[in-house]
Amino acid sequence: FPNIVVANADGRRENITAGHWGGEVEPAWSPDGARIAFTSVVDQIDFPWSIWVMNADGSGMQELTDPAWIEDDTAAVIQNDGVASWSPDGRWIAFQRQTWHEEKPFAGSSMQLISSEIWIMASDGTGQHPLISGVAGAVYPAWSPDGARIVFGSSHGIAIANADGSGVLYLTGV
Repeated sequence: FPNIVVANADGRRENITAGHWGGEVEPAWSPDGARIAFTSVVDQIDFPWSIWVMNADGSGMQELTDPAWIEDDTAAVIQNDGVASWSPDGRWIAFQRQTWHEEKPFAGSSMQLISSEIWIMASDGTGQHPLISGVAGAVYPAWSPDGARIVFGSSHGIAIANADGSGVLYLTGV
């Protein structure tokens, strides 16, 4: 599994997630540089993925999201959280939540994307709620420098919305 490595200006590197059992990807620095949000595999399996935070030195790892894995005799519904993006003031984290459906027997090739939404939460993981839903394939959120808007990708192109999720405007595509 991949780990998060911090490189200093002199080229020296430090693997700050060595020894952590998951695969860590998609790191994002907090605006003050004190913390890093990242995506990690949960329960040492391919799915689900969740959002974690840690101090910049790799200490204090904390899982912020707890995506669902719901399974019965015929299928599973899996939620994956990833691509964390800090608000400029560091108070909020936007992220993408994807929901997948897979029929048994599990083969990986039968997974179907049900939804992909942009969610938001406080930087301590509380107050999680959908911000952009009903937009096909909403992915990869990024805050504007003033924190007033969020830009994201979708099945129809690049879009922008107010930080409260209102006023979705497509900049490309459609």
